[in-house]
Amino acid sequence: MNDQQLRDTLQAAISAHRAKDFREADRLYTSILNSHPNHPDANHNLGVLAKEIGKPDLALQLFQTAVKSDTTTPQHWISLLKVLIDLKQIDKAKQTYEEIANRFPNNDLVDQQLEQLSSVITFGKSTPDPNEFIELLKLYEARKFDHLLDSVTRQIRSYPKDDRLYELCGLAYAGLQKYPSAIKNYNHAIELEPKNATLYANLGNAQSKIGNYEDALKNYHTALKLNPKLNEVIRLIGVVYKNIGKLDDALKWLGKAIEADPESRATYEIIVNVISAVPVSSLTDSPVFKAEKKIREIPIPIGKQHEGLSSFFEQLQKISCDHFAMQSHSESQIKWTKTKSLNCDRHLS
Repeated sequence: MNDQQLRDTLQAAISAHRAKDFREADRLYTSILNSHPNHPDANHNLGVLAKEIGKPDLALQLFQTAVKSDTTTPQHWISLLKVLIDLKQIDKAKQTYEEIANRFPNNDLVDQQLEQLSSVITFGKSTPDPNEFIELLKLYEARKFDHLLDSVTRQIRSYPKDDRLYELCGLAYAGLQKYPSAIKNYNHAIELEPKNATLYANLGNAQSKIGNYEDALKNYHTALKLNPKLNEVIRLIGVVYKNIGKLDDALKWLGKAIEADPESRATYEIIVNVISAVPVSSLTDSPVFKAEKKIREIPIPIGKQHEGLSSFFEQLQKISCDHFAMQSHSESQIKWTKTKSLNCDRHLS
């Protein structure tokens, strides 16, 4: 049988197979194998036919020949894995599962089918060894995000029900600034562990990075509901309100962040940015006045000012006074000549 005859016969066999004419399909596939016994497609397709008519043992032999003859076709391997599962050959199924994962990394179609089949295969354990997980954390701490992504993806194939692995995968994607992929993995982790506050916080961070502030706020609030002690999330809510221009709300939440963590340098820096970003466009209703007043109300713990804290308040005071001075001048000193009542020369402490 020459190459053209081979192609024509294979196509005729596939057509008969699709038409459920199993006898004719069997005859044509067999005729190919008589002249080309290692033909990968003929072996695979005849294996599919054998499985359909209730002969899984024969299908197994044919699939094994197919993958030996052609190691590059994912579907041949998936068919082999499925028949091993059907035959309850779990150990061999696990080995085949791992081989498929290693041969076809970053293949979405393969990953989808492996994920569906993973629930059928009973692995000896549901989570990585502690030492394996520690190594993954070390990669994250070293900011080796590409390496982490490769490692954690392999682990997910073996332990598809471990929410920590999907969280690490999300963190790796976030580190690479691939935020949609990070969001996908955080959501998967939440499906597995819906009471983990940190997952919602990380999801909110990724959503905030792509400007999806509405969902970010929703997830930040969910995180706080699950764990009210997540002080960083309180600050991040203030940051989101700053980004969407709701400065009063921003200062409200940043004030709460200071109450929760009075020595948070990052929070004071953001407060300074909020004040400096306020447009001087009105008089008594100026958000500058409201902002300056709210910052004065933020409790500053006596004796707990670490190095550099007072300089932030000096900067705050200067920015606020500059705004009021500009406003006063522009309005020909109408009633804002009383700006001195704000005691702008006083050192905040």
